Amino acid sequence: MGTFVGAYWDVRDESIDECAERIAALLPRLAEIDPLLSGWRDKAMTKKEALAAPVVGTDRDDLIQRLRRGLMPGAQPSAEGAGFSVFWWNGHSNKDGGATLNVTNAGSRIARLPRAVVVNIPDQSTAAQRYSASAAKQILQAVIETFEPKRAVWLDDSARDAQTEPDVVQPDGSVKLGKLVGQPAGWATYLADSEPTHFDRRSLPGSAAIDRVGDGTLVLLGDDPANPPLGDVLAVRAAMGYRVPQGESQAAPTVSPSDSPRTAALRGEERESAAGSLPHQPEQGDEGAPGQSRNPT
Repeated sequence: MGTFVGAYWDVRDESIDECAERIAALLPRLAEIDPLLSGWRDKAMTKKEALAAPVVGTDRDDLIQRLRRGLMPGAQPSAEGAGFSVFWWNGHSNKDGGATLNVTNAGSRIARLPRAVVVNIPDQSTAAQRYSASAAKQILQAVIETFEPKRAVWLDDSARDAQTEPDVVQPDGSVKLGKLVGQPAGWATYLADSEPTHFDRRSLPGSAAIDRVGDGTLVLLGDDPANPPLGDVLAVRAAMGYRVPQGESQAAPTVSPSDSPRTAALRGEERESAAGSLPHQPEQGDEGAPGQSRNPT
């Protein structure tokens, strides 16, 4: 089962130097949390080519050159509003702890483009320590504090699927694929204070722990990031003002919000909910294959 940390923000006018500074600040923090979250190198068409690539460091000039190579396709270095991207792999196969780190369209001033940093986490079977609540929270904090996103999430495939609208068969027999509308919830869900979507704290499940990280609110669900109760994840989704897709509503929270002392104490702190933006998980290659992932959209 795939798991990823995704952080997303809106238009933010940043220079390539500022983008490089953020990446340089993030890399050592991830490496300190887990050695598998280091040793990054550019993806390539083959595993052999990727392994031959120089390992990414924190040297400012090197990071700037890497960001220039990752300009939005077709853009020139001086293009107005062009974003900078990097797509990295840690050199391990999936069964040995493969991970990827993608920064997409950083510094872009084009509203329709997604801006994101996504860390695809190795499977729990290869690196169980990374799925401790402490380590998972540290990864989130590192990403949030260095990139200052509007929205962030720790999300696994099953929880994402449960929040995706069902496919719809059209009159002509074609199928319209269901989409995940708005901000998904996961084991951890973050919203900046400046984000128009907010948590209705009275509706959060009893397992929810609420913390302040950066300039926003982080909601965590229990001590098992690998297996958050689906009912609790959907309750957080509903607490952000989203409708739970049909067929998933039967997954009840582990503790009813109305019975939770935590949520009862927060009744006076409700803030109105509004629609948020949609983060997406990029593709993952087989056996750690270094082919380029698609951008979040």
